[in-house]
Amino acid sequence: MLRSGENSASLPPSNLPPLAGTISLATLIEFMLQRTYQELTIMAELLPRKTDMERKIEIFEFASRTRQMFVRLLALVKWANSVSKVEKCARMSTFLDQQQDLFIETADSLARMARETLVHARLPSFALPCAVDVLTTGTYPRLPFCIKEKIVPPDLITPTEKKQTLERLTQIIEYRIVSAELPAQMCNPKIGNGRVKFTVDHEFEVTLTLMGDDPNIPWRLLDIEILVEDPETGCGQSLVHSLQVNYIHQLVQSRLMENDKPLHELYDCLHSFCQSLQLEVLHSQAQVLIHQRGLGESLKIEKYEMGRRLCISYWRDTIKKEGKPYQPGYKLEVHVDPGDKNKPLQLSHLPQIQGSESIKVPQAIKNDCLSLEKFFVSTIQVRSLARLKDLERELRLTVVGKCEIKDLPVVLYIPLLTPCLGSEKLSVTVDMIRGCFLVSLAQRELPLTREIEDCLNSDKKDLKKLLTNLRYWVMLERCRQSLQQMPVECYDELPFVKLSGHHLEALGKHCLYVSLPMRLDYYLVVEVVMPAEKGLKKPSYNYYLLNVQAEGIEAEGAAAASSSSADEGTSGGFRAVDRNDLPQLFLRPGQILKLDPFAMTRGQCGKVVSFESEDSSHLSRKRKLLMGNQCDVESTKSKRSHESTYFVSELTHIVALCEDKLSFVALDGELTKREIPHTGAFVDGEGTSMALSLLNGLPCSGISKKVEELLKSNLLLCTFRIQRKEKAIWCVENVFTNHPIKSTNTHEQGPEHQVLYHYDRLSMEPIEKTVNRLTADWNCVCRLFAAVVEFSEVYKDNAELQKTIEVKSYNYRHLVLGYGPQKCFTVTVQFSHSEQKFRLSFATVGPSPMSNCHTVVSTYLEKDLNSTKSLIHLSKILTRTCSVLMSICKLNNSPVTWLKLHMVPMQVFTILPVSSMHFRIMYRNLQCVDIQCISSSEVSVRDGSYSVFDTSRVNEGITPISGLQSFLSLFVDESNTANQARRRMTADDDNPLSPVVTDSMDSFLASSSNPPSVARNMIIAPSPSNMMAPSPGNPALLVPSSPSSFVPVPSPGSLGMHLPSPGAAAFMPGSSGMVDSGGSPYPGSSGLVMPSPAARTWPGSPIVHVSPASRIGMAPSPGHPSLQASPSQHKDVDHSNKMVGRMLPQRPWTTLVPSILSHDALDKLLTPVPTASTGRGIGGSLSCSPLEKFLGCTFLKRYMQRILSSDDGITNLPVSNEPGVLMFKFTCGLQCRLFMNPATFQSLCLKVLPIADLPNQWDSEELVILEKFFEYKVDCIPFKQNPLLAFTTILKTPYHILKDLIQIMRMEMMPDRSFKWSVQWCLTLPTHLPNMAPVGSVAVTIINNRILFILQFTRTAAGVNPQQPNDPQTITVPILYDITTNVTSTIDQKTMNHQIIVNFLKNCMDYHVKQNNECSILPCVREFATNFTV
Repeated sequence: MLRSGENSASLPPSNLPPLAGTISLATLIEFMLQRTYQELTIMAELLPRKTDMERKIEIFEFASRTRQMFVRLLALVKWANSVSKVEKCARMSTFLDQQQDLFIETADSLARMARETLVHARLPSFALPCAVDVLTTGTYPRLPFCIKEKIVPPDLITPTEKKQTLERLTQIIEYRIVSAELPAQMCNPKIGNGRVKFTVDHEFEVTLTLMGDDPNIPWRLLDIEILVEDPETGCGQSLVHSLQVNYIHQLVQSRLMENDKPLHELYDCLHSFCQSLQLEVLHSQAQVLIHQRGLGESLKIEKYEMGRRLCISYWRDTIKKEGKPYQPGYKLEVHVDPGDKNKPLQLSHLPQIQGSESIKVPQAIKNDCLSLEKFFVSTIQVRSLARLKDLERELRLTVVGKCEIKDLPVVLYIPLLTPCLGSEKLSVTVDMIRGCFLVSLAQRELPLTREIEDCLNSDKKDLKKLLTNLRYWVMLERCRQSLQQMPVECYDELPFVKLSGHHLEALGKHCLYVSLPMRLDYYLVVEVVMPAEKGLKKPSYNYYLLNVQAEGIEAEGAAAASSSSADEGTSGGFRAVDRNDLPQLFLRPGQILKLDPFAMTRGQCGKVVSFESEDSSHLSRKRKLLMGNQCDVESTKSKRSHESTYFVSELTHIVALCEDKLSFVALDGELTKREIPHTGAFVDGEGTSMALSLLNGLPCSGISKKVEELLKSNLLLCTFRIQRKEKAIWCVENVFTNHPIKSTNTHEQGPEHQVLYHYDRLSMEPIEKTVNRLTADWNCVCRLFAAVVEFSEVYKDNAELQKTIEVKSYNYRHLVLGYGPQKCFTVTVQFSHSEQKFRLSFATVGPSPMSNCHTVVSTYLEKDLNSTKSLIHLSKILTRTCSVLMSICKLNNSPVTWLKLHMVPMQVFTILPVSSMHFRIMYRNLQCVDIQCISSSEVSVRDGSYSVFDTSRVNEGITPISGLQSFLSLFVDESNTANQARRRMTADDDNPLSPVVTDSMDSFLASSSNPPSVARNMIIAPSPSNMMAPSPGNPALLVPSSPSSFVPVPSPGSLGMHLPSPGAAAFMPGSSGMVDSGGSPYPGSSGLVMPSPAARTWPGSPIVHVSPASRIGMAPSPGHPSLQASPSQHKDVDHSNKMVGRMLPQRPWTTLVPSILSHDALDKLLTPVPTASTGRGIGGSLSCSPLEKFLGCTFLKRYMQRILSSDDGITNLPVSNEPGVLMFKFTCGLQCRLFMNPATFQSLCLKVLPIADLPNQWDSEELVILEKFFEYKVDCIPFKQNPLLAFTTILKTPYHILKDLIQIMRMEMMPDRSFKWSVQWCLTLPTHLPNMAPVGSVAVTIINNRILFILQFTRTAAGVNPQQPNDPQTITVPILYDITTNVTSTIDQKTMNHQIIVNFLKNCMDYHVKQNNECSILPCVREFATNFTV
């Protein structure tokens, strides 16, 4: 670079040509990188074929050479960065030299021109033709030809000329090929397009051509392609680098120019290279097998001469010579044929393969399969086949059958027995890697096969002995497999002690011990006997039955065990054990008995194995020909009937026979011990099984001698058998005749009846227990038979009894009787030996109106039957009580939560049986109705609260029922009119001084001096002295002794019960200061003092007066027609006017006089009938019995008395001349009368009138709305107290607020179809608002001048939006009204529409209410029902 201030014009140009002998630095770096990359590529292709040391040397040399080169480059680069001045000088010097040359050349040219050219120069004539051509045509066609030939290239030849030239060249090549001598491997050339292609398969392919038609022109080599491939390690890549191919190309081309036989020289050169390459490939494969495949111990490269031979040894551990170095015994050599180098690579085997196997081994390598592994596999297969054939020749005298060599890899199968299954043949094969023998038997790892394998791979000294031991094992294995489906266990040895002198020592050591399943003290010993031992022709079995005893560890036993273990000839399967290794229990052998298999398998039980084939097996061929077809037929039959040799059928039969025989021997002894006559064990039928029969049955007790003799005379057969299905069990068959009673069962119509008993056969259970169980079952049969015989004597002659009772089945174990409507109810009678009494089971058959109603009294029926032992008495009770219990079971027994605070579920009706014909019905555990059957068609019904023994005392915890006899008088039939006078004289007034004994809570409040906050739980269990315990037959009907004994049940709303408001089903403490009083349904308040009973007249008297509605003289409502008095009410009024009441003295004993009802009247009283749904929140109809309606109304009426006595906001008005009527008034100016409907006694009537001081304050329509609302929402199923409490809370609101609430009631009862939403009152808390209070609590509350009530809005047809079908159909809104501020709002809810409702009510307050200064409840509710949208 120049300094600043220098003249840039004086600089030489920068694009001067480089100096001579220089090169660009970038070009130099590119050359160096290309050279390094080329060397890396060559190394990557050649190094895998070299040894590890050669690869390391090559890599080191490459790294050193490359490092030196790049170090020089680094030095050159550093020097070039510091020679800028030298470069500038060199450029200046070069520029000056160029200028000098130009000046010298210019001077020389001018001098030569002056001296030579200008001397002879003449002015030519003007080239007018050329000027004309240029000016007119724009071209210059007169250029001299010498200039045109040197500058303009000649025209290309045409395709036709090209084709002719190539065809001519092809003819020349064909002539040269025909006239020349070709190698034998190159006799199939392909000529075309002026070239010839020679291909030697799997070696090389060359392309040649000629450059002229002169015979002396040499061949021109165009292309060489090496076809040698490595299919295993080469990965399909070329084995020769391009540089090597170029070198071979040059070498071969030079040989083609200098030889008389150029094609022969071409083949020799390339063939030699390909063979060297093939040897290199095989060497590389051998390296891979040794180092990467882990075959270094079996393979070794003995010698490798590059391009000549490769020698590899295998099976290096097949020959073991002690004390001498190992010498390889098997070699495979690949070499070039020294006699003819044109042949492929040759294979040589050391030692040579002899015999027919030599032709199976290839003698030369096929170029198309260059795989050393395949050569070894084929060679090893032939070697293995030869070794196995040698072993077969050695074993011909040792084995009993013919050996087979088959499969691939080849396997020698040695039969151990005759006949022998495939799984029982010994398999011998040769390990392809190690060359040693491998022995297996059915793919099992056995110690014997391991010993045989070691013997074959060594000197084969003990081979015969080991094969004999294996035959023993196979014979014993056949026994194990034959017994694998039987419940037995097989042992090769047992822990025997004290064996000295026992017969077990004389047995062979190849024995099998089989445990019998039911007898642990017996073992079956199976001994295998070979032909060579006792002169037998084939192997056989000996069977012994051995008795053993358990033996503990003792000094003597341990000494005996140690002494016996010291003997060398221990045999028979017992093992010698050390004292320290002894288990806690041993076996001492006892008596041993040899069994005769021929007699056991061909005895009375029939043949097990067919031996027909043995008859002709010993005959000669001539004798068989003389016998003709008969022998063939018999042999065919024997072959068909002969079983598998694998299955030892006689062993299984002997095991089963021993097991059965020992069991029957034990049974025989037990029966003999008990002096029970029997036949002893015998073979049953056609030899199917063993059996034992009793001659005179079993002894029985508890019945008369006559009945016992009758039963034994009817007994035809009592036989013991052993039945096997899933397990072996005792089967006792009893066959009876002369059936004592005829049943309707189709299976019991024959002359004989079979009764089967099955008993388990447990190994640890003695036979005594089986006999005891049979004796117990026989005793049950006898006891039931005695009762049936007595019943049948009456049943056969009593036609009326046959109409009511049907014998459905009697099988000597149980009796089934049918009764009831269409005989759909059944009772099963059977005798229980463990309890020594009769047991009854009740069920239904076919279409039945209900479950069996006698389940309730099953305990008492069993007691009656066991006390009388009479089925006739049982039948009479069943027929007499069937219709009564069917009616009682129709009552509603579903649980209901009616307590205010504890929310304890309690049954509506609970049935308490006192006896089989006496029942008590508890209503909500408060009131009791007593029912007793007095005849076949009548029952007596009375109040069960009073004790029968003490008429002045009420049963503890039970409330008397006022008006019960008056209510029951409505159901008296005309057939019972004879008793009407007596009832009118003694039972009209059935209400005793109920205020004195109505509730124990009253006496407690009147007499207690405790603080007001103390409360008492009043749910008390019925006294055991007054009420019988409930029947255990129906657990659902049990009466709990305390509220804690109940379990939670689903809400009554989910059970389909009628609810007084939408979704309400429980209670919540009221806001009027009421305090829960435990179990009492009547809430009390602190400091409450009840008025004296003597100073007031209590309701309950049956004296009937004029209807309150007619007495008050209320006019029909001018409003909605549905709110006017119904015709039924007018009819009740007229009917009441005709009745004349009379006063009777209060006599508590009159309540003990029962009402006599027929069964039909009782059924009408207790049967639920459909009732129109009065609750607006529930659609459809509900069923409720008249008794439940009456008791529910009584319950609500008594609860109203408690409200009147405890609530300061309600004024109780005395009623002097109307018993049973409650009168009370509210501060809002309303006066109410509550009384029972005198026509039906199944509903409460509420009459609302204004106070006399304010007659014009209330409209009649509003009063009728209140009355109808009470009828629809309070006095309805299921008669709960919280709706009544909510209704009284509504009436306690101020006058102007109550006006709005009545109008909301009117909106519910008379809905306007133009509204988008219909309104419904929720007197109890619904289920979808559980966060406010418990579900079912009182939903109307007044606290601190705030009124909280809940309304439910349901979308009507006018409010349905078809564009939004998923909008909610029901919305429940808690309304909170502040009396002081006149603000209507809602409480906080966790619902998705809560904020929308809050905003809507706020807008209503702003735009409608505040402008008119009126109560905001009704406008907000009306606006909500009219315009609210979600």
